[in-house]
Amino acid sequence: AFAASETVRVHTLNFLVQKLDVGTQYLFPGDESDETNEEFASHILSIVKENVPTDFSYVSSEENPLISIFNFKNAAGDQITVKYVNLEKVSGSITIDTENAEVTHQVISGQEVMIVYKDYTSVSAQPETMYQIVWICEEQQYWIAVEGSNVLLEEVMPIVECLIESLHTS
Repeated sequence: AFAASETVRVHTLNFLVQKLDVGTQYLFPGDESDETNEEFASHILSIVKENVPTDFSYVSSEENPLISIFNFKNAAGDQITVKYVNLEKVSGSITIDTENAEVTHQVISGQEVMIVYKDYTSVSAQPETMYQIVWICEEQQYWIAVEGSNVLLEEVMPIVECLIESLHTS
């Protein structure tokens, strides 16, 4: 099927997911490019701003040709981070820390997401738990991760749901 079907071949080559001992790696073997999709990244930021819990404030962003990262914090120092990569012309890889983590998969509005929960309390003096919800939209060629540090899953899932619903209709 891979060799005979153009659709299967293109979608398979656009990204690969590899499970490693230390994490889950997303490979993007596209052409390297300096292009970013600033308009789409800006749209993502506006959706997130509307859906973060009310006690969180937008504190910073980091944008370069490969990735856009948006950071939100509350008074307690808890953090929500959204990472966006436009895959249309990206070559590289991203590894999600899934070592010794609880990993589940769920479908939200037709989009499969990977939910990773990890408790770092045992390895640091500072208690820290982390939720990461990660997905790739093959149709629109993007990868997104929504991360919550010391944040409940119930606080980050509305952000994920709104992003998926809004971006699939864009």
